[in-house]
Amino acid sequence: MKVSILGCGWLGKPLGKLLCDNGIEVKGSFRKIESAGSLQLLGIEPFYVDFKPYFTGDVAFFDIDLLVISIPPRLKTMGEAYYLQQINEIADVLSKKVLLTKVIFISSTSVYGKEPGFYTENEADFSNVLFKAEEIILNACKNSSKQCVVLRMAGLMGYDREPCKYLNAATSELATGVNYVFQDDAVRAIFTAIYGEEQGVFNICSPIHPLRGEILEHRCGVKLASKIAEKPSKLIDSQLFTDTFAFTFTFPDPLTYPKGE
Repeated sequence: MKVSILGCGWLGKPLGKLLCDNGIEVKGSFRKIESAGSLQLLGIEPFYVDFKPYFTGDVAFFDIDLLVISIPPRLKTMGEAYYLQQINEIADVLSKKVLLTKVIFISSTSVYGKEPGFYTENEADFSNVLFKAEEIILNACKNSSKQCVVLRMAGLMGYDREPCKYLNAATSELATGVNYVFQDDAVRAIFTAIYGEEQGVFNICSPIHPLRGEILEHRCGVKLASKIAEKPSKLIDSQLFTDTFAFTFTFPDPLTYPKGE
């Protein structure tokens, strides 16, 4: 199997290493030349590939069996129209590649609304730009007879991304639960989907949802002024993925995620 990872960043790079360690030939995209060396050190073959929003780079990057798309939307800086144009361009390129038979698209649980509730895969906000991006990739795969798996990642945490950095007793909604996934589990989920036979859209989120206040108290050592009274929360359900792929989260509880050095 030959795999290309479009977007070898915080998630794509450790995925590439895991694939290489398992004997898979991996190509990884870079946009800045200084990133190429770090990919080579992991055994990943670096390719300059970018969508600005139109394709530029080495088209040989797409001469593979499976493509993982893991690029950040950058909506705040570039806007929704720019991101959707990028996704349309990616879809156009992958549609033309006959040898490419499967696509893994990394999305986000931000496709759901902000209202409290227990969210499964069929409750996305259809007007959300990320949902529109998913549909572009899903339709491109369907029209070109490729398998497709969309993985909606919850808040990515792990090592250099410590929950304590993102929570504040004064500004965070302490009485609501979190939706996080640890980096290692996120990478393993993608790896599992690569080898799995099932297609579709799946949430990837740790199954335990401690309150933000609980994380501050029990993980970050912050003394809160008063006891927390839990409020209804927006919670993400990953049961479909765990059942479909017989997947078990190594780190199910954000309170006990490993801490970085």
